[in-house]
Amino acid sequence: MNIRVRSFARIRELIGAEVQTIDVPQGVTIETVWHTLSERVPALVPLRRSLRFARNGSIVSPEVQLKDGDEVCVLPPSSGG
Repeated sequence: MNIRVRSFARIRELIGAEVQTIDVPQGVTIETVWHTLSERVPALVPLRRSLRFARNGSIVSPEVQLKDGDEVCVLPPSSGG
């Protein structure tokens, strides 16, 4: 199944694209997609603790199972003041 991954800020810089499509097996979780990205770009590994994820526009747990055509957003920590 195909999952669209949208990334922002430093994550986008490391991956080299804002949006990419990843082919994954049926029933994978967001965490599994993250591991797939981390294997491709090892510099992502230390950033995991500070990230949040959204599926189709809603913040969700990384253990959520994905469906074909879902969009996962990898959200870096926000800052401001």
